[in-house]
Amino acid sequence: MAVNGGRQRRLPGRLDWPVVGRAALLAIAVTVPVTVVSRILGGDEANGEGSSWVVGVVALFAGFALAGNFASRRRPDAPLVHAAASAGVAFGLLTAATVVRRLASGEGISAPLVITLGLLLQITVSLAMLGAYLGIRHRAHGRPGP
Repeated sequence: MAVNGGRQRRLPGRLDWPVVGRAALLAIAVTVPVTVVSRILGGDEANGEGSSWVVGVVALFAGFALAGNFASRRRPDAPLVHAAASAGVAFGLLTAATVVRRLASGEGISAPLVITLGLLLQITVSLAMLGAYLGIRHRAHGRPGP
């Protein structure tokens, strides 16, 4: 942002990192607590019992869509790029935490995990951009944002 006579002016084509960071934190704040609680309360999924993983997936989808919508409302001049960047940052942080947790517990990193994380990255970025797009459509019809 540039300062113009005491007012801040957004520069086109530049990411607003505070917006990206806040949107990423929103995705994490929605996703992590629900996922942790569902894992604690869930059954023994390794033996095919329990379906608490569904709650975690729904939280993941909702968290990233909300983050994309948040980013698009804060930066209506570049909504999709801010949504995608916020999803990338949030997913990067969640992936780093997952890798550290798995290495610390001795589980290791497997090829299926890497493939799953790659697919989840695409899904989460897409969901954030969908959230941004829905926010754009919502505003285009003259409705105030949530």
